[in-house]
Amino acid sequence: WTTSRTGKLREPTALRLAEGGRKFIKVTKHYSNITYENEDIEGWVKMAKAFENAGIDANELNMCCPNMSFNVETTGEKIAKCTGASMGMREDLVSAVVRAVKAETKVPLCVKLTPEGGRIAAVARAAYEAGADMVACVGNRLGIPPIDLEDPTGSPFHNQEDPSITCLSGPWLKPLGLRDVFEVRKLVGPHQSIIGYGGMSRWNDYIEMSMMGADLIGMCTETMIRGYNFLYKEMARVKKYMEDHKYATFKSMRDTMVPEMKTAQTLRLGTAVAKVKTDTCTGCDLCIPIGHCYAITMVPGVGHPQKNRVGKVALVDPYKCTACSTCFDVCPFDCFGSFPGYFCCFF
Repeated sequence: WTTSRTGKLREPTALRLAEGGRKFIKVTKHYSNITYENEDIEGWVKMAKAFENAGIDANELNMCCPNMSFNVETTGEKIAKCTGASMGMREDLVSAVVRAVKAETKVPLCVKLTPEGGRIAAVARAAYEAGADMVACVGNRLGIPPIDLEDPTGSPFHNQEDPSITCLSGPWLKPLGLRDVFEVRKLVGPHQSIIGYGGMSRWNDYIEMSMMGADLIGMCTETMIRGYNFLYKEMARVKKYMEDHKYATFKSMRDTMVPEMKTAQTLRLGTAVAKVKTDTCTGCDLCIPIGHCYAITMVPGVGHPQKNRVGKVALVDPYKCTACSTCFDVCPFDCFGSFPGYFCCFF
């Protein structure tokens, strides 16, 4: 809701955009992302009905934003009412809002939940039981942005004057986003719908998120940086992957990884060791500083005929190798691999 310079209430901007968007949408769907008006359940209902009347295809309740009351809570201050991420941690509040909105609206209802507090799967289950058609997880997390050490008390953001705890998002969120979706899918089973957010930027991210349980993929940061045209290219690569791997539909990839995820107590670990592909070793020494490894040394050798200019290659002592696979991770030239009798446990 916006006001003019004179303080008079303008026509709600978001509703105007929703109504106008209907003229341009042919095959895609558009939905709201709403909070409340006046911080009560009736306010959620009023907002949801307004967007339904504006022609959206679904409502999404924002119960994940950490910049609302959770921001205040984290600083140790008291809050009058839970909003955003604070609300999204509690089954009772989520359920009450979902029931009220579902009773007054007809379009599908999504609840965007928070991972803060570590209870996203339990809250998701409560949302479904209250009538939610789908849940979304997750948008961002509350954190401390980088500090300017030359001006540590200044703001790291161009549009504010003070430092603050803030919403952080971007590709770094992907491993956490995958975990959130997996936890929800594992708890609620295969019949509920889930939107996977968090660090989604490239075609492989979308596939991985689907394999961990997501029916739909959501993204924000990437479109802010790259616009929307990049999606054509990324979706073409998704389609090619599906064709190459014989997936008839996007949904047929869903949950591929869910039953395969093992706990630390049930993992099967290899017992073999690593060995160097001496003909590809460039003698770069990057494997030598590995902090816990005493198995790798540099010895005289030819190595890669064009790239090795130092006349040395890495050598693994099989009796000292613990099969940690770190050498695989740090080598930029793929010089560690599997040979008869020598295997890295994670290769």
